[in-house]
Amino acid sequence: MNIDEKISSLFEKLGFSKLEAKLYLRALEKSSLNLEEAAAITGSSVDETRSALEGMEAKGLVKPSPEDHNVYLPVNFEDAVNAMLRLKVEELNAELEGLRSTASRLKSLLEAFHAERRLGIKPEELLKPLGSLKDMELQTVKMVSEATKEIDIFTAGFGWLDKVYEELASARSRGVLIKVLMRVVDEESKRAAEKLKSIGAEVRVQREPWYPLRGTIVDGRKLVFLIWATEHKTTYYRPHYTENEGLIRVFTESFHKRWEEANPFS
Repeated sequence: MNIDEKISSLFEKLGFSKLEAKLYLRALEKSSLNLEEAAAITGSSVDETRSALEGMEAKGLVKPSPEDHNVYLPVNFEDAVNAMLRLKVEELNAELEGLRSTASRLKSLLEAFHAERRLGIKPEELLKPLGSLKDMELQTVKMVSEATKEIDIFTAGFGWLDKVYEELASARSRGVLIKVLMRVVDEESKRAAEKLKSIGAEVRVQREPWYPLRGTIVDGRKLVFLIWATEHKTTYYRPHYTENEGLIRVFTESFHKRWEEANPFS
């Protein structure tokens, strides 16, 4: 194998083509390479060859002559090799990131497979993700409309009361017990608490200065909730809905404990 072939082989290992190696070597050998000569090497038209040289320029192998746009100059070979190495590293990093993503997805699927086949639990039976806050509010309205015994709501100032007020009033008229654990810190939250009391809901004021949960439990069988990421409530983690008995029991027990510790609104 002569030196040209060895260089071409190394070009390929770094992700470049034999033709790119040949064009760069000719340019390096003659200190420049015009389009006609390059076209003879590629066996392609002048336009196609120009595109190939522009691609090599983008990769850091050649640069156009400032004196003649039909002539390309070789980049210093040390700089050219460094540019080739950077491109290969970027390519490998992108591939590695893709592999990490694939591995993470595989891990999730294996966990789901293990839970379903060995533990008898399907992930979708634990939690169903909801797309947005609006979807959560629609799900809450649906749950409240189907309530037959009890509705437990935990929230902050209940600024979203208007979204569910009619359904809550209807549920209360059916004899459904409504318990609302909230904060009363301003006029808006005070009006919300008073409106709830007016339809016969029980309202208690939680003692915690801020509790990053909002949700609704219906008849001890259905739960919708979200977790706020910041106290300003501008960011929240994706809402979820579940009918899983274990998860609902955890939330219900927490609600009842906080309910007993809370102060009745008056």
